[in-house]
Amino acid sequence: MGISDQLSISTLSLWLRSFLQRRGLRFPDHRTLYEYQVSSEEYIDLKKALSAIGKSNRFFKDIDANACFTLFCAEWYRREYESSFGWSWERVWCSLKFSLAPSELANVVPRGLESYWNRPLRYYESERRNFLGSVFSEGGLPFRVLEQEGSRFQSLFSRILKEYDCTESSVCTTRQLTETLIKRSNLPQVFSEDTSVDLIATMADQLVSLVRLYALDTKEGPVNYLDDKNPRWRDSFPIPLDDTTGSELLNGLLRSATDKGMRAQHRTDNSVRCSHFWLERRPDCLQVEISLPAEIIFQLSFEPASCRFELGICEGGDQIASLGAGYAVLEHRSAKVRPRQRLIRCKRREPGRELFLVAIYGGLVLAQRPIDNGSVGINEVPVGFELRDGRWLWCGQASFNSKADEVLLLLPDRSRIEVESG
Repeated sequence: MGISDQLSISTLSLWLRSFLQRRGLRFPDHRTLYEYQVSSEEYIDLKKALSAIGKSNRFFKDIDANACFTLFCAEWYRREYESSFGWSWERVWCSLKFSLAPSELANVVPRGLESYWNRPLRYYESERRNFLGSVFSEGGLPFRVLEQEGSRFQSLFSRILKEYDCTESSVCTTRQLTETLIKRSNLPQVFSEDTSVDLIATMADQLVSLVRLYALDTKEGPVNYLDDKNPRWRDSFPIPLDDTTGSELLNGLLRSATDKGMRAQHRTDNSVRCSHFWLERRPDCLQVEISLPAEIIFQLSFEPASCRFELGICEGGDQIASLGAGYAVLEHRSAKVRPRQRLIRCKRREPGRELFLVAIYGGLVLAQRPIDNGSVGINEVPVGFELRDGRWLWCGQASFNSKADEVLLLLPDRSRIEVESG
C-alpha cells in the first residue's frame, strides 16, 4: 500500500472521529443515519475524501472507510437522488468517480452499516440481502423529489393526518393507511418503496405525538412554541435541515398536524356524523365512516348502578362495531361519555337499515342515538357517489344534486334512464 493510500485512509478516520465528536459522541449510538443530520459542508468533505481514496486495497479492509461509504450513500440519496435516476447504484458511482462490484458491496456495506453504525440490513422477500435499499433507507426521504412534488406531497400528508384517528380505532395501522393513500396519490414510484412508506408513516406518528405532548393545538404559534420548548425537535425527521426549504416543509407539516388537532378540539356540537363510501379495490363492500364528538350525551330511562358503559354501532338491532368501554358522568337521567375512539370505519351489512350509536350496560342496550344519513337505499332508490381523494363518497339518494364532473350512480333492478335536454 502506498503512502497516499495511508494518508487517504487516515483522512477518513479523522473525519469520522471529528464527525462524532461534533455530536458529543465517541461511538455511534444506533440511531438511523439521517438522524446524525450531516451538514452540507460535511457532506462535501466526505465526498472529496472518498473520491480521493477510490478502490484501494485498504478501503475494503478498513471499517472506518466502510462506515464513511455507507454514510455517504445514505446522505447522497437524501440530497441528490431524483425520481428519474431509477433504483440503482449508477448515479452513486458517477458521484464518487469509482464503482464497486456486487461481491465487493457484499463486504463493504455489512461492515460499514452493521459492524460500525450498528444499523440493520434490509432483505428482499427472497431473503437475499438488499444492499441498495439498506443504505438508501438510512438516508431518509429524497429531498429533491420532495421539492419537485412539494404540493402533492403536502396534500398526501394532509390526507394521512385527516384519517389518522382511524388508525387508533385498530381498523388499520398508520403504515397501512400511508401505503393506501400513496397508491392513490400518483406520486413518483420512489415513494411507494417500502423504505419511503415506513418513513412517511413514522413522520405522521411523530408529528401527532408532538402535537399531543406539547398541546400544540392550544397554542397560537405552534412552531415557535415548540422551538422554545424543544429546539432540536426536527433532528429526528428524515429531511435535510441545513436547507431552508427543508425546515419550512417540516414547519408546514407540523402546522397541518396542529390544525387537524384544533379541528377536533373545536368541534363543540354533540352530533354524530357518518359518510358512506366505496373503494375501487373493494367494489363488493359499502363502508361507513362515523365521526363522534368529544363528548356524547345519552338520555336514560333509568340510572344504572355503574358509570362504565360499552359503546357500539348498531345496524338496526345488530351490532356491527365495538368502540370499547367508556366512563360516564351521570346526572338527571342523562349520561355524558367521552369516547376513546373518535373515528370509526366499518362495513355495512344491510345498508338499508338505520344506524345507531348505543350505550350497552350488562349486555343490554341502555340508550341509543340515531346517526343521521345512516340508511342507504341501495336497490330501492337511485344512490349517488362522488369521487373524492380516491374513493367514491355518498352524495345523495332518490332526488339529489351534485356539482361533481363525474358521479357513480347505483340504480335499482329494472331501472330505466332517460336523458332530458337542457
